Amino acid sequence: MEKSLNKQQVDFEKVRKKRQRAQTRKRMLAFGVIVGIVIGIVRINNFFIDTAFIVRLGDMAASFGGEGFPSPIPSGSIRNICAVGNNLVILGDQNLYIYNSRGRIVSHMQQLTQSTMISTGEDRVLTYTVGTRRFSVDTPSRNLIDREAEYSILTGDMNDRGDFVLATSATQYLALVTVYDRSGQRIFGWASAENPVAGVALSPRGDRLAVAGVNTQGGVIRTILFIFDIPGQAEITRLDIASEMPLDLTFTDMDSIALLTDRAYRIFSSGGDERQRHDIEGNITALERRAGEFLMLTYNPESNSEQLVLLSDSLREIARKNPQERVRDMTFGDRFIYILTDSGIITLDRALTEREEYYLRGVFAIHAVGNRLYYFTPEEIRVMR
Repeated sequence: MEKSLNKQQVDFEKVRKKRQRAQTRKRMLAFGVIVGIVIGIVRINNFFIDTAFIVRLGDMAASFGGEGFPSPIPSGSIRNICAVGNNLVILGDQNLYIYNSRGRIVSHMQQLTQSTMISTGEDRVLTYTVGTRRFSVDTPSRNLIDREAEYSILTGDMNDRGDFVLATSATQYLALVTVYDRSGQRIFGWASAENPVAGVALSPRGDRLAVAGVNTQGGVIRTILFIFDIPGQAEITRLDIASEMPLDLTFTDMDSIALLTDRAYRIFSSGGDERQRHDIEGNITALERRAGEFLMLTYNPESNSEQLVLLSDSLREIARKNPQERVRDMTFGDRFIYILTDSGIITLDRALTEREEYYLRGVFAIHAVGNRLYYFTPEEIRVMR
């Protein structure tokens, strides 16, 4: 009888401990579920309040809707045409319009002037008016930055990431150059005491700044190229190029700077070493660039003729062509190069060989976005695939 009771007590103890372990597991599981829910709520909350996500969501929504092209032409003259992603950006004399690929106006800025300039990144556009302090950064769906610089703006640039730089006037210097990250925070500043600033460019990573200054001391025009290390807050080098006027400045890749003057195209490393040079024949009347290529249109007054020259990003000449008619506009597409003449639009391959010609009257401008070619008449914006 005593052995039977002892055995029952042992069995009861085992059952009790088993129940305790089961209850403990349930409590731990419930606690884990609660913790997981809390963490999920926090992450979802942060995800949805993240400005970048909201902007991307708005831009995605802006890509929908629209009745397609042709679309009525904006009123006033058109001063610049470019792209933000798959969206068409049109800068007029008083307005800026952004169209989605379906022809719907998704953004409209007013009260601009003929001194307003734009520079685009991968998903946003920097707008500033030369001679004023006002500048803004916008995506197709949202204004991100709208503020005033300390002094009047001279020029600016934006890289694909959305970092941007502005050169302004100053009271004690000839120019102030300020670099901002994509959120609008100031990350670098430099004052030019001796050289007016003609151009600025930011590297794709936002870690290098190039500034083209002009010096006319002694009656000789000189281009002064400054290169800065932004994270190190230091000048890397400066180069003095005599008897040349800067016309264009850009980064061709992470470590190469392209400087166009009235006499030559040069490629420099970010350390200031000249890697390549292409001498200019005639006067440059137009320049188009895309990743890896430059297309120049030059005019020779002696022969009264134009010439198209296609260069690689290392300034290796790929092809050249003497157009049969005056070139009124030109643009890079994904596969082809398009030029606008008095007769219409001509499609060229990368050897500058004519592939197709479209006889269109009344077209005054063209611009390619991906595999779509937009062309502009006095009444409409049309698209050619």
